[in-house]
Amino acid sequence: MANDIEPKVQRDETLQSQQVELNNTLQAVFENWFEVKKSGIKELTAKKLKQRLDKYLLTHLGQFPIIQITVPRLLRLFNLLQNAGQACNHWAYMSKC
Repeated sequence: MANDIEPKVQRDETLQSQQVELNNTLQAVFENWFEVKKSGIKELTAKKLKQRLDKYLLTHLGQFPIIQITVPRLLRLFNLLQNAGQACNHWAYMSKC
């Protein structure tokens, strides 16, 4: 036992930490945030916001744990959308949220 920590306890804590990280995806965080956000905006606005975020952000990054979403990953997505000619209006809209 190194540093007076039982190996089983340390392994269990590590597994629990990894499980929390895997369950803390952008999709899960978005769903929690959206539940709060939609109560303060009009229904049509909430619907459009969800559609855009689903289409342009969550389809690409929703499955990733938050801790794995890095600036380079976001820039790659932005470049992908920009090259597809879709970035300007949608990123501008999302920045107002």
